[in-house]
Amino acid sequence: VFPQLTEGSTDAHRWQEFTVLPDAWKNTAYGGLGQACLLFVDNHDRRGDERVWVSIADSTGATANTKYGAHNGWHARGKVDVNDPSGFVRNLNQPPGTTWDMLGVKASESLNTNAGSLGADYGNHAPSNVDGKWSFEGPSIGMLETYYKVILMVTGDLNSGILGPFSNKSQDDTRMLREFMLGGTSSDLRGVWVQGDGFVEDSDQSGVDQGNLLHNFFKLSLRDPSYFALSNVDNQCVDLQALNPITTNGDVYGVRNGCTFTNDVLTPGVGGVPASLYSPNGTALAPLVSGVFHDKNTGTGEFWLSLIDGFDIRNLRSRFCDKSIGRLAYSYNVLTAIFGKICAIAGTPPQTTDVPNNDNGSVFVDFMNLRNNPLVSGQATVDFGLAKADRVEVKVFDVSGRLVRTLADRQFLAGRHTLTWDGVDNDGRTVPRGVYFTQVKYVNSRFTDAKKLTVLK
Repeated sequence: VFPQLTEGSTDAHRWQEFTVLPDAWKNTAYGGLGQACLLFVDNHDRRGDERVWVSIADSTGATANTKYGAHNGWHARGKVDVNDPSGFVRNLNQPPGTTWDMLGVKASESLNTNAGSLGADYGNHAPSNVDGKWSFEGPSIGMLETYYKVILMVTGDLNSGILGPFSNKSQDDTRMLREFMLGGTSSDLRGVWVQGDGFVEDSDQSGVDQGNLLHNFFKLSLRDPSYFALSNVDNQCVDLQALNPITTNGDVYGVRNGCTFTNDVLTPGVGGVPASLYSPNGTALAPLVSGVFHDKNTGTGEFWLSLIDGFDIRNLRSRFCDKSIGRLAYSYNVLTAIFGKICAIAGTPPQTTDVPNNDNGSVFVDFMNLRNNPLVSGQATVDFGLAKADRVEVKVFDVSGRLVRTLADRQFLAGRHTLTWDGVDNDGRTVPRGVYFTQVKYVNSRFTDAKKLTVLK
């Protein structure tokens, strides 16, 4: 199931799914729960985005438990191995999803061999070019307007050749998205959500049509194609601060960062507002906008909502990037607070989607992480969270297992806590350079974790 070594796919599948859109079997007339209102477009086929979206849909209630595994044959909860046969599902001949249908763009990273893109129906039909033939693999605008109200497109780490038309790709994806949004009315709103760490970068540089889509429909422009380069922050994980309209809880998530992750930094235009921010700002001028939201505007006839995220869905995590539950919480908030205004996509989550945030009373989870590691100057920070009040031991050991420093051994309330270590042992002496281990142990719940900390000062 994962990974598929013989084909280089990380989508995690026991079989490939090919279906006809729309999935009419979801209609109540055929015993379904109702026609899907969201079209999930995997514009990053075989690179893992489908696997992540399926886990989000399963965990947020967008997929009913009776349809688990219909996408490609497995369903695993929590930390269960997806290759464990106990998680294999035999929903054969059933299209995936409950509130969503799926369109997979094959060979999406290729400029001249991809098939079935969103705008394939608007491809070049000129007989002199393609022998009078065209593609019906992608949806028509009539199908989109009749059956779907929201489009979710994931583009992964692609940063070129995403939306046609251009040379060697006459499929007019840009036109299809534009006409889908323009088809909205005051009583029939449309929604578009795009995630990808190179989507805005590519659209900004591809041509007039793509630029018009960014500026006049999504209400944003590209500030910089790389948060890493703009901020000079090389932390492997950086904060993602969610803003209203996603949530007013002050939630903080995590996004993987590095020179290979070209997370787009955005600039809202007229009609667009920041939906999330990267942090820290490093050497760049604040704010560093990671997502832009556009709300409907009845005065100008803009009957659509859009959210454009400058990061890859796979790289969105909980704060400190040690868990994936933050991705579930972020997606659930977007599906309910923004696109829930258009149609019901998320259902009742079978598990909690709460994540540690800014003291709003949500359920906490047990976690532990380190900051300012390696310790070159200043102090190392130990962040930890407790789901319930507990006695906590936080200790630093050297590589031989000898206790160097006890940072805490006392009762803590539920929630998030922070301790610091200045590189001094229990006798007040500065420790030599080297590798140390910081261990957190919760006495009652028996949660324990240890992370390597390198001292270089």
